[in-house]
Amino acid sequence: MLSFIFHSCREEIINSVVSEEDDIKLSVVEERFLESGYLKSGGNSEKASFVVDVIKDLEKRNKEKRFIEHFVEEYGYPDWEMTRFFSNEEQTVA
Repeated sequence: MLSFIFHSCREEIINSVVSEEDDIKLSVVEERFLESGYLKSGGNSEKASFVVDVIKDLEKRNKEKRFIEHFVEEYGYPDWEMTRFFSNEEQTVA
């Protein structure tokens, strides 16, 4: 009976999984920036839904290239509750 152990292959797999998980983890600053739990829409569910979509898009873009921590350092945290929301036939803007 022959046994083969591919230690180096296993190690490569483990390293790639660990590095991918580290890329996905958000810092405390990023989590706070992306927190929409306190979002009040003033009865406008369309606004709330749009702002949540904006936050999800920002999170996706941040995972591609980390920018939130620098943004917070420069400008502070967004106040999602105070987001102004305008919608017309052509576009929706927050």
